[in-house]
Amino acid sequence: MRDSERGEFPWNVEIFSKFENDFGFQQNVFHCGGTLIDDFVVVTSANCENLRSSTELFISAGVWNLNDLEDNRQIRKVAKIIKHPRFEQGSRIASIALLILDDQVDFSQRVNRICIPEVDTDFSTSMCFVTGWGGTPNSNQTIRPYMKVVEMQLLEHSMCTKDMRRTLPKYELHESFQCANEESANHLCAFDVGSPLFCTIPGRQQQFYQVGIFVWNQFVHRNMACRDGYGVVNLFVKMQQFRHWIDKELEKLGRNRNIYIPQPEDDDEDQPEL
Repeated sequence: MRDSERGEFPWNVEIFSKFENDFGFQQNVFHCGGTLIDDFVVVTSANCENLRSSTELFISAGVWNLNDLEDNRQIRKVAKIIKHPRFEQGSRIASIALLILDDQVDFSQRVNRICIPEVDTDFSTSMCFVTGWGGTPNSNQTIRPYMKVVEMQLLEHSMCTKDMRRTLPKYELHESFQCANEESANHLCAFDVGSPLFCTIPGRQQQFYQVGIFVWNQFVHRNMACRDGYGVVNLFVKMQQFRHWIDKELEKLGRNRNIYIPQPEDDDEDQPEL
C-alpha cells in the first residue's frame, strides 16, 4: 500500500453530506467512495451509507487530501440516485448505484472518467488496484486524509468460494461477485465501500478499467475495527455483470455510452523515431 500522487487517479470521488454543528459551522461528513464514469454520473455501492435520499448528498471530484478544502476540488450536488432493481437493503447482491449529478464536472488532469469493460474482457493476468480513503489497520483512523493505493490479486470464483467457506461453511458465492485480496496483508476497511477495483489489460498498461466496486470483507460485515491480517477475502460487485444495465440507464438519461469506452490507441504512438 502507498499514498497516491495528486491527480494520479482522477476518477475517484468523495461522497459526502453536509451538516451544521453546534457552533453554527457547516461540516462535511464522508460516507464512501465512488467513481466517475461520465461527466454527469458516478457509480458506487448501493450499500453506501446515506444513499436512501439524494437530499443534501454531494460528490467531490479532484480530491487528493480530504483535509485540504482549497484543493481545487469540484463539488456537485446529487440530483438523483438510481439503484439496481435487484438490490435489497442489507444484501450485497446487485449493490450498485448510479448517482446523477445536478451539473457536469469539468474534465481536467485531475478530474476524469474511468473506462468500463465489455462483458467478455479477460482480466485474469492483469495488474489490479483499489483506491480509497478508508482507514488502515492499526492507524486509529477510520478515514485517512490522503487517498491510498492498494495492489490486489483477482481470485477465481472457485478459489474465492473455498476461502469464504473457511468461516462460512455453506457459503455459495453469487456469480455477480468478484473476489480479490492482497498477497500478505489487508488494507481495505469500512469506509472503502464504494471504492473502485480497477485493472489494466496486458499490453495496455496505461488504460484502466473498473472491474469492481468494493462492498464487503469481514471487518465491514461485523462492523469491526479494521486490522491487518492474512487471508482476508474482499468482495466486489462485478462491473461486467451490470454493464448492460448501466448502458440502458444512461441511454434513458440521453447520455452516450461511448464516453466510458476507451479510445483506440494510436499504433504509432510508441514507435521509435526513424
